[in-house]
Amino acid sequence: MKIEFKGKIFQWRGPAPFLFVAVPDKQSAAIKAVSKLVPTAGA
Repeated sequence: MKIEFKGKIFQWRGPAPFLFVAVPDKQSAAIKAVSKLVPTAGA
């Protein structure tokens, strides 16, 4: 799966910083649909 979009990156500054970007609704729905088909850790 390849998804391209533009968005502003923001950082959560905690003991272990993380970078985030908001995924647009259309691409988010595609990720959610595929995620149900992918096994998770421990599965």
